[in-house]
Amino acid sequence: MATRSIPSTPNFSFISALGDPVKMRQWAIWGLPRDDVSAANGIIVHESKRWPLCIDPQVGGAVI
Repeated sequence: MATRSIPSTPNFSFISALGDPVKMRQWAIWGLPRDDVSAANGIIVHESKRWPLCIDPQVGGAVI
């Protein structure tokens, strides 16, 4: 993006931009691991208009 002079945020965070700390805390209480990948997946599932396909590699490829 820099080579094409496209404006961007140097330290962009998907979780900071779209995440709601209260919702993410509730997800952790319900058992979602507190890592960035799990938080990003939770945001995608919560903000999607349709059911996204999520594959959890920690559970051996189970589809949620």
